Amino acid sequence: MMRLVNLALAEIGIILTVKSLENSFLSTFITMDYVYTLLLIPPIFAFANRNPFDFRLFVFLLCLMSVNLLPSSKSFDGVLNSLYYFGFQGWAMFLESTVKSYESNAFYIPPFVVVFTISQITWTLHKKSIELKERGVKFDVLPSVILAFIVGLISLVLFFYLPTGFQIENNLMTGLAGISLLILGFALLKR
Repeated sequence: MMRLVNLALAEIGIILTVKSLENSFLSTFITMDYVYTLLLIPPIFAFANRNPFDFRLFVFLLCLMSVNLLPSSKSFDGVLNSLYYFGFQGWAMFLESTVKSYESNAFYIPPFVVVFTISQITWTLHKKSIELKERGVKFDVLPSVILAFIVGLISLVLFFYLPTGFQIENNLMTGLAGISLLILGFALLKR
């Protein structure tokens, strides 16, 4: 059952990535129907008895999602300035008109990170329960997974709604959410 939960979380992570890409400048170059083929990766990993949402897939999807951050990125402005400086005005103008016409949007990144964290906790607990079952120890995974879901949901609610009521730096909330999920992950893995 935990394999199916982990597989579902991986699919949710890919759907969040695709939804994020639909609002990016990449949607002008790539048909989103092709990006939906990424949904085939987690079942293939699951049939190969691997983690359906492993770290490499997470990094790949996170890199795809970070494309949404380019319009307001100082690094992208630096690339444009370098292109202008080295005489590639055509390329620079094309990139600027294409990328800057879209708005920066990081809305899908926090839920994606929470889904990945819950997925890793679920996968680790699943593997630990198999190991303990071989030793003859009964270990119920469900309460820990439910706790991970609840803490993940609470951290998302705090991330999205707490900054609107107080004058707190948004990066501070991101850091606090990340640290709380990290502590939760260590606590559940140590258990």
